[in-house]
Amino acid sequence: MDGLYPSLQDLTRWRTLLAHRKLAHQQQLIAQLGGQQRSPRKGRGMEFAEVRPYQAGDEVRHIDWKVTARSQKLHTKVFTEAHERPTLLLLDQTGALCFASQGQLKSTLALHAASILGWLTLAQKDRIGGLTFDQQRHAWIAPQRHERALLELLRHASALQQAARPTPRSPQAWQQALEQTARLAPTASKVFLVGDGLALNESAFKLLGQLRRHHDIVLLHVQDLLENHLPDIGVVGVRQGERALYVDTHDARLRQRYAQHAAERWQQLRSRLAQLRIPVLRLHTHAEPLGQLMQQGVVR
Repeated sequence: MDGLYPSLQDLTRWRTLLAHRKLAHQQQLIAQLGGQQRSPRKGRGMEFAEVRPYQAGDEVRHIDWKVTARSQKLHTKVFTEAHERPTLLLLDQTGALCFASQGQLKSTLALHAASILGWLTLAQKDRIGGLTFDQQRHAWIAPQRHERALLELLRHASALQQAARPTPRSPQAWQQALEQTARLAPTASKVFLVGDGLALNESAFKLLGQLRRHHDIVLLHVQDLLENHLPDIGVVGVRQGERALYVDTHDARLRQRYAQHAAERWQQLRSRLAQLRIPVLRLHTHAEPLGQLMQQGVVR
C-alpha cells in the first residue's frame, strides 16, 4: 500500500490479507451502534417476519414473552428464510477527499475501506456492487456474486481519485448519488456509505430516510485529525478549493473555537443519522483501515 494513490493491485491484495476474517451482520451492527428496527437473525439465512398467536407445534424458544404479558395470550415470533441480500458500496471520490495531514489521503482510506468490505462480501458468497462518484461523474455497478463487479467498481473509483483536484465539500454529489441508488438498488440491500459524511445536506438526509425504509445503511465517515484539532505550530497557510488564507495557530482561543465547531458538526451528523437509525463510524487517515474496521465491529 505504498504511494499516494493505491493501485488496483494494492486494493486486490486485501483478498488474501483477509483470510479468516468475516463481515459482521449489518443488523447486529445497527443494533449495536444505531438501535435496531428489525430483530437480529437467528443464524445465517433466517430473519424475523412477524409476531402471531401461538399455535400447537410452535417452538417454545420463539415465544415472545413481552407480547404475551401485554395480551395475556401466548404469542410467538415467526422467522422465515432470508433471501440473499446484496451489499452496495457508495464510494465518495470527490475533491474534498484529496487531503491528509498525515498518513494516507482521505480518498485513499475510502478506497481501502471499500475494498475490504467488498472482498469480505464476496468471501461470504454474497453479491457486491454499488456506485462510485465525484462532483460530475457517477459509475453504477450492478451487484454480482463475482469479483469482476468489485474490480470494476474499484477501477472506476481509482480513475476518479487520480483525476480529482482539491475542492470544497460537494453536497450535490452525495444527493445525486443517493438519488441514483434509490432508483437502482435491489430491495433489502445492505448499503455502506464510504466518504465524507459532513457533506450530507438536508436533501441527502431526506433521501437517506427513504432508503432506510427498504435497506440497511451504515456510514463510514473518513476524516483527518487536522479536521478536529489545530496543532500549535504558528502561522500556517490553509487552502480550501481556490481559496487560501493564513491562520495563527498560536492563538489558543482560535484553536478552542475550531475544535468546538468540529465537535458540534460531528455531533449534529451523529444525531441526525441516529434519528434515521443509521449508525456512523469514523475512520482516520493516520491509522490503517482494517484495524479500525475490526476495532469498531464491522470486521470480525
